[in-house]
Amino acid sequence: MNSDLVKILMVLSSKRFHFRPMKLDDLPLMHRWLNTPHVRKWWDALPTLDAVVAKYSPPILGEEPTRSFIVEAVSGPVGYIQSYRIADYPDYARHLGADDWAAGVDLFVGEVEFVGQGSGSAILMEFLRTVVFADEWPTECIIGPEIENHRAIRSYRNAGFSYWKTVQIPGERAPEYLMRITRRDFEVTGTISGSVRNP
Repeated sequence: MNSDLVKILMVLSSKRFHFRPMKLDDLPLMHRWLNTPHVRKWWDALPTLDAVVAKYSPPILGEEPTRSFIVEAVSGPVGYIQSYRIADYPDYARHLGADDWAAGVDLFVGEVEFVGQGSGSAILMEFLRTVVFADEWPTECIIGPEIENHRAIRSYRNAGFSYWKTVQIPGERAPEYLMRITRRDFEVTGTISGSVRNP
């Protein structure tokens, strides 16, 4: 067992991450996270709370198909993660050339003390187990960090994702380094269950 995987398993056992649906009351926290340097470098600039509300309230209110979650550790909220069926966003799906049953995931670790501790990989592995592949429909999961986001790429590789292809999405500032994991590949190492916690 390599050292990165040992580190991830230690983080999983010590932090016990779980996921709760994001609420409107969480948006000030999202505003703070999105404007910290380590998140702002890779996520869309949303300098005002009004901008955050405009972008993130539609999924909360059921006006968009993305499912938004706050990542919780024993100590409290530590980050954000979202999932969606890629086919629900036809333009994006067309550029990716993804399977109709592919799920997409995006995440960030908001609390700086959790950055660089294996938390990203651990969060993603637990999210695949308890949310993405706990649903019956996804055949695979795709994630698309920017091509220069080497920390994220390493983190997702440690969670079991493999490089698929690089795609420039019109309107995005940099190419996406697309990575994916199939349900079958995940089942080799993960135990699928359902444990999303409601508020």
